[in-house]
Amino acid sequence: MTHALQPLTALLITGLAATAAASNGGEGAPEALSLTDQAPAPQAAPAPAPQGGSTEGTVINVFFKDGLRFQAADKSFTFKLGTRVAYDTNFIKANTDYENVYGLEEDGSAFRFARVSAEGSVNEFIEYKWSFEFAGGVNNRLKDVYIGFNKLCCGNGGLRVGQFKEPMGLEQLTSAAHTTFMERGASDVLVPNRNIGVMWYDACKSGRMNFAAGVFRDDGSDTGADRGSDDYIFTARVSGTPVMQDAKHLLHLGASGRRREFRGDDATLSFSGETRVSKQGDLASLDLSNVDNSDTLGLEAAWVGGPLSFQAEYVTTHFDRNDGQTGATVDGWYVFGSYFLTGDSRAYDAKKGIFSRVKVATPKGVNGGMGAVELALRASRLDLNDQGPTVVGTTGGAVDSYTAGVNWYLNDYAKIMTNYVRLYPHDDASGTPVADILQIRLQIDV
Repeated sequence: MTHALQPLTALLITGLAATAAASNGGEGAPEALSLTDQAPAPQAAPAPAPQGGSTEGTVINVFFKDGLRFQAADKSFTFKLGTRVAYDTNFIKANTDYENVYGLEEDGSAFRFARVSAEGSVNEFIEYKWSFEFAGGVNNRLKDVYIGFNKLCCGNGGLRVGQFKEPMGLEQLTSAAHTTFMERGASDVLVPNRNIGVMWYDACKSGRMNFAAGVFRDDGSDTGADRGSDDYIFTARVSGTPVMQDAKHLLHLGASGRRREFRGDDATLSFSGETRVSKQGDLASLDLSNVDNSDTLGLEAAWVGGPLSFQAEYVTTHFDRNDGQTGATVDGWYVFGSYFLTGDSRAYDAKKGIFSRVKVATPKGVNGGMGAVELALRASRLDLNDQGPTVVGTTGGAVDSYTAGVNWYLNDYAKIMTNYVRLYPHDDASGTPVADILQIRLQIDV
């Protein structure tokens, strides 16, 4: 048990130290440290200068900016260490109709994230990243592991190879550390996560429009390995800001598509609610046999007007089956709004078309600051019942979910999240199942 806690302890200590440093607000911080890869020459016999007349080594600056960074003075080499730790506790209460169908629910606590990462660049042309998740016990797994090539095609494009997220979905592509709610909306079940593949991405010089497309293989185990000659996935996304006054006043629109080849394999979808701690079984699930392929379409929109913002997505997937079997079409959506009582705003990354880390105007503990406080409301729905003719095996159930959230950002790197979730699984044979969940998260992300 002691050995198992050592990685988590190290992550917590690293994150807390970085957060404490960030709370100084940059005032009185020491200058970046400088290292050199050349040892001083002996006084008696100075080392001969290399050809070209230079006697200086490579100076490496060490500083903190969204993580501990090491950077060559000429930026020919960069390296960043990052840590993300989130601890969740939740309390759940379900009615009798719910428990008769889905079983008795229990309160729980768990580490949602306990992650370390290392990333950087070489000559501002080659990028690399490695991240590993410790939370989940035996399910410890690789997350992003890739190498890429930047500044291709007029300096804006790039090529990435390895394991990373497929380019689909505004909420999915936004880091889980920076989402407005503790868990993504119900429609996220229809959106892919990380897989092995190769992806091309590009953006306009203005950063107002971006595009990404890739070919992937399914790696449901997150081991970074997959074998087989079939089951290829083709995914693409385009997004932009047709209206953008600045990073805090904008309109984001996007669309994405995905084609997956199953070649006779089974397709499975399941949803257990917008929480990861309770033991909830599947509230909706769909199992289709002998699937030939599937097509997924996603539409996304977001509007930011200073402290007020709205965001919505709609996703639909159609499955084609072999041997004349009837296919199935399922869909899901969410819509939410948020408002910062402290006048802060959600942060938008125009070149990637996603939301990023909130920059707190008055960090807690700095010049009397109280941090940033955000209120949020969300409605979401997942419908795994076939939208076409009803046939055996295409009725997977539906779930409506409503979430109210309060987020307290202590500074740029630490926050406390509280979500109240009400779930309405639809099961005509079981009355009116209802479950209420209160969940709290303590998070550090550097």
